Amino acid sequence: MLNLFNHFSSTAEFIVEHYYKIPFPEYPSKELPYNPKEFTINISGINRVVHGAMHASRVSIYVKILHDFRSSCLDPLAKSLINLSLEFNLTESQIIHLIQLAALFHDSARENEGVDHWDKESADKLNIFLQEHYKDLNPVFSDVLVKALCFKDKRQEFITALLPLNLTASQVEEMDYIRQLIADADCLDIIRIRKNFRMKFLNICNSEELKGSSDKVLNLVKKIRGLIEMQKDMYFPCNIIALDETIHVAEDNSFSEQMKIGYENDPNTYQKIINDVNLINWGEQS
Repeated sequence: MLNLFNHFSSTAEFIVEHYYKIPFPEYPSKELPYNPKEFTINISGINRVVHGAMHASRVSIYVKILHDFRSSCLDPLAKSLINLSLEFNLTESQIIHLIQLAALFHDSARENEGVDHWDKESADKLNIFLQEHYKDLNPVFSDVLVKALCFKDKRQEFITALLPLNLTASQVEEMDYIRQLIADADCLDIIRIRKNFRMKFLNICNSEELKGSSDKVLNLVKKIRGLIEMQKDMYFPCNIIALDETIHVAEDNSFSEQMKIGYENDPNTYQKIINDVNLINWGEQS
């Protein structure tokens, strides 16, 4: 298990290669409701244009960016990882890596580019991977990770799923922080395919502890948008609508098929994006 922690970039690319660089099945495995808002972008040479290697990699990377941000804002939930670290004999860095790992699997079972009807199946794939490669991991923590992925957008269902673990109220909130990181990381990357992004849908914006940091959250969201713009992965120009309903207009709406192909087919898409992330000063939020 420690070896995988020490070589997370390689682990990440293994997952990306096996789940996000392969074609979707020709026919979905379940009957899906019609959604008139669904759209598909086809680019020759890329099997999964919208929910492929770039998206999965960025979502995983956002997990750490979000945690570091919430820690810098002295969010008590971010500090709760100390309790989880002691309880499950893991370092804080290892816990974040595990949450990043879960985030990498969030679209692993997808069968098309539309609405995600496969959260449970993606969580099942994470569960199998943990059992095969993280055998020393505490089974309770492993179960929490799987449930956090399965119910990443459904807080109450997640809390209900934790009932058999007989956790205290404070422990449930600590576990919900894991779900929030995954959900917000996925939500942030929707910037690439929306003309307007409303910050109110982020868990981080609904946190009582962070309500006084809305300007800092806005600047964080702008930097995420800037990263996607830098990678020329914006399908539409995306305005950010802040909590006070002010509109922060997109500065760049360019999309480059050539750059997209380069990222998606890179031998290690995750590491290539990490290199871009390191060019941005995430520490300055004002």
